[in-house]
Amino acid sequence: MDDDDSSVSSIMSTNDSEFLFYSHERAIKLLTKYIFSSGLLPLNVGSCPVFVDLCRSLNPCYRPIKRRTVLKQARQDYSKMKKQLHSDFASLSNKIALSCDIWRNEYCLDYIRITTHWIDTDWCMHRRIIDFKMCDVPFSCDPIVRSVDDSAWGIEEKIISITVDDLCDNEDVFVSASYKIPLALDGKLFRVRCASRALGSCITAGLLTIRKHINSICKGFRKPGDHRDSYMLLCEKHGLRPRYGIFDDGYSWDSTREMLPRCLKYKDVLDEFIEIHYPDEEIITKMDWEIASVFTRFLDVFYEAVDFVSTNYYPSSSGILLRLVNIAKLFSEYRGSVVFSEKISVMEEKFLEHYEKIPDLYCLAAIMDPRIKLSGCECLMESFYQCTDSKKINFEQERMNVSELLREMYNHYASMYRQTQQSKKSSSCSNTGGFAWSLIGQKKQKTGGLDFDELEFYLKSPYKFEDIEGFDILKWWCYQESVYPVLASMARDLFTTPVSTLAPDCAFDINPERKIRDRSYRMGGSGQKTIKMYACLKDWFTAERRAQGKRDPYYEDERWYSFEEERWSDSED
Repeated sequence: MDDDDSSVSSIMSTNDSEFLFYSHERAIKLLTKYIFSSGLLPLNVGSCPVFVDLCRSLNPCYRPIKRRTVLKQARQDYSKMKKQLHSDFASLSNKIALSCDIWRNEYCLDYIRITTHWIDTDWCMHRRIIDFKMCDVPFSCDPIVRSVDDSAWGIEEKIISITVDDLCDNEDVFVSASYKIPLALDGKLFRVRCASRALGSCITAGLLTIRKHINSICKGFRKPGDHRDSYMLLCEKHGLRPRYGIFDDGYSWDSTREMLPRCLKYKDVLDEFIEIHYPDEEIITKMDWEIASVFTRFLDVFYEAVDFVSTNYYPSSSGILLRLVNIAKLFSEYRGSVVFSEKISVMEEKFLEHYEKIPDLYCLAAIMDPRIKLSGCECLMESFYQCTDSKKINFEQERMNVSELLREMYNHYASMYRQTQQSKKSSSCSNTGGFAWSLIGQKKQKTGGLDFDELEFYLKSPYKFEDIEGFDILKWWCYQESVYPVLASMARDLFTTPVSTLAPDCAFDINPERKIRDRSYRMGGSGQKTIKMYACLKDWFTAERRAQGKRDPYYEDERWYSFEEERWSDSED
């Protein structure tokens, strides 16, 4: 059975009788959800004559649904879902992380999007947009503080960190916010920069330096159009299908990553073709092919890193250190190359602007991975600083700082856990044998509190994992929470913090401006509250399907389909 059929069957099986008759109320709810989930449809689509005819072909009882009816239903959904989200926040005993990024509409008006991230008691990751409002650039902390102070959310005491993109990354913002938001560990983990932006800027800088080489290869693919018979014979000789006019889309560097390997497959074909038909022209040089081959390696490594950190439902903070080490190692391989060092150095300079020093969060979250722990983290740190060859960073000092911060964080969480346990015991013993239990509690307080050091036990315990790549760190901690209650609380809060503000559907964009493409956000006459409702509802509806940040094939822009067909289809007479 196809995925589409199975999804329909699952809906029908919930309540078959519900779909045997027409309900106008249900039609309004589902149409509203459809409009806001897609972000591409006007609010009055329900009364469009063609749409009405379509619906009546499915059910003759369908009645047109007007714009104001959709808006009324949307406001009801927004109010109901906001109350539920407030209830979820109130029941959380762990921390919440925020991420902030700037968006721009077609009128060059800037909006800030504020998103919450948390891990529930079942160790399932969640994220929800809680605000989307107009703001000024340069950016100030006021929008963040106002959103956090909103009495409807009540999360100001639970915030552990704020992840920001380039436009929000202002020192004054965090200084001002720190006075109004209680900081854990003196704010050492409070400020997090967007890794997707940082890594993407490296690739963008590299693409600018090698663009002429890529253009030469793309130009070479246009030449066979004048000698198709000869080109087809050469492709057949090398066991390849003829391709014409290969190019990237210009919107994302991911398309360049996909294009270059396909181009490299035709190197021998094009070289032979050009030698036969254009012997006096220097269309594609040996240098062009070599640079394309090397740059493909960088694109693959950076893609793997950005793809990982932009994921929505897996802790990106726990694995980014591994990706940074892979990138640093690749830079070190080509640093001394006469041919490539000049072009690669531009990317490396950008990389070191952001990661000359490894952020503490990356190290602490990596230590909470039982495959890495402290010894593995120190190994990765040493390798990273050796590969970057930084003279400003002392590895031994950094290693000691991470170890001390780990102990400081553990002591902080152990103290909170001890207080929680004591309050539980005092309440449970108030009716039975309270005096005897209080004596034991006082004794434990004098001798240090906890029976054993969870951190030392965790770091020294050997674990073997058969499937390293397929390991689910959230599931592991879910099973081990009863063994390591303090460390589990630490891990949950460290994993909660995202290291990227970008979702997978826009993590590879070349343009640093984040354009608002959804029709819903651009509708004329929409006030600030309505625009905020649009942004939140789309996110909340999508969250029900656990599909946030994914480019939904059901709502895909047709230009992407036509572009893909034109780009890779065989040219035929």
